Amino acid sequence: MPLKTSIGLSRKVGQENYGSLGANCQLEIELDASLIGDAEAFHEKIQRLYAMANQAVNDQLNQQTASRHTNGNGNVRPANGRNGNGTNGRPQDDTDNTPASNKQIKYLLDIARQRHQMNLAQTADFCEQAVGTNDVYQLTRSQASTVIDKLSGRNGVRR
Repeated sequence: MPLKTSIGLSRKVGQENYGSLGANCQLEIELDASLIGDAEAFHEKIQRLYAMANQAVNDQLNQQTASRHTNGNGNVRPANGRNGNGTNGRPQDDTDNTPASNKQIKYLLDIARQRHQMNLAQTADFCEQAVGTNDVYQLTRSQASTVIDKLSGRNGVRR
């Protein structure tokens, strides 16, 4: 009777602007049941499977990271992040009109409520003072990042 073994590995790494990349690998293999009596051999097989899963996850994260640093046709973006037209794929300055993500808005509201005991109206007033927009749900990514930094006491300084 074969021995069925499953190995799973998952990893998530943080990215700028409160984003993240994640990868996971699940392996399932049937081993010879005789390994039950040989703990050392069984442990060695498990270690090799884990190493394979770990390498697969690392490769996937490296591939995702590399694809985020190319300009879409396989060419690496210049170190200054510009694509020659004065902007890159994800502008990071005040001209960024990309709406804030739901995650950013939730985090902003959580910080305001938990650390500063602000309700929605008070948070909207704070946003008005910080970035000139009083509708929390209409903030851009860069505006939300600025507000989060100010609520966190970082004053725009990333750690």
